[in-house]
Amino acid sequence: MLVKPSGILTSYLSCFELLPTKETSLSAIFAFPLAKCPRVLKLFLKTLFQKLPFKTNPLNAEIWVEKKHEHARTDIEIISPPHYHVIVECKVGAAKVKKQRTKYIPYFHQRAKYKVLCFLTQERDTAQLAHQGVLVRHLSWADILTMLDDKKVRDIPLVSDFVRFFNRRYGMLGIKEILVQDLGEEEEIERFEKFHLYKRDETYGTPLYFAPYFTKRTGRPGIRFIAKVLGVLTVRAKDAEQFIEDISRFAENTPDLTKEERHDLIDRWLKGIRMEKDKERLYTWYFLSKPLALKKPLLKAGKSGAKGWIAGMIPKNRSIDFLTFLEQIQKQSGTE
Repeated sequence: MLVKPSGILTSYLSCFELLPTKETSLSAIFAFPLAKCPRVLKLFLKTLFQKLPFKTNPLNAEIWVEKKHEHARTDIEIISPPHYHVIVECKVGAAKVKKQRTKYIPYFHQRAKYKVLCFLTQERDTAQLAHQGVLVRHLSWADILTMLDDKKVRDIPLVSDFVRFFNRRYGMLGIKEILVQDLGEEEEIERFEKFHLYKRDETYGTPLYFAPYFTKRTGRPGIRFIAKVLGVLTVRAKDAEQFIEDISRFAENTPDLTKEERHDLIDRWLKGIRMEKDKERLYTWYFLSKPLALKKPLLKAGKSGAKGWIAGMIPKNRSIDFLTFLEQIQKQSGTE
């Protein structure tokens, strides 16, 4: 593994990059900011309990990775008797939770008033566990990324390192479906239409598709295009060339393109980054396929609103599911 190429003073990699790609690595990596950052631990507990029924004191909490028991080994355990005992089972990709649903039950601390079994998976696992006294929580990795986007923790360097690493190594685990954001500046419209790139302030999460909403100031309001998100990186424009290996890998996600077309796509992306005036600022870049034009632009629902659809101002990280998007195409094209 190349950790520092020639031509740069220091490596852009974090210490997380040195671990292999497997479930035990990801659980250890997630446990690290829980152990190092009390605010992250408190935020995670709040996510599990919704409303904390007790006062948290990080001094009294133990955090274990791969804790061995007589007939099992857990991914993460957070223990603070007599208040709570949390066991987290982490899954990567399409791996499913099976016998872990019940095998950990005997290992909860009997003195703990609140016992929580958390399944952290690619998609929320809806299967329920019927066992008295154990609270079950199902979270997706997308939920974790949303949690870490909280203003209380997002600027902690270790948190930023974790999220950037996660998006590079496991990006598709935190997927949202279609990201919709306003696009009004001429430079950003050119970057999207000509260079198949979307730039925004540093943020977390990986959508499957991006559909910009052209604002009124453009003279052509509405969602006019949709593009597949092939990869996401959070880097400074001046450092983009260091990530050429990642950027090239994103282009490999386009099996319908020829080798020459992939090279052209990479060249477009790099040109779109080079046109950025603020070379020092950290931005999140979405590397897109060639945008697909819609036959008719999709407009906001207005004050009357529409369930699941955009009405007024579009908030940061507004995502829409495919079904709602298709329903609006039918409705607004008059084909219902």
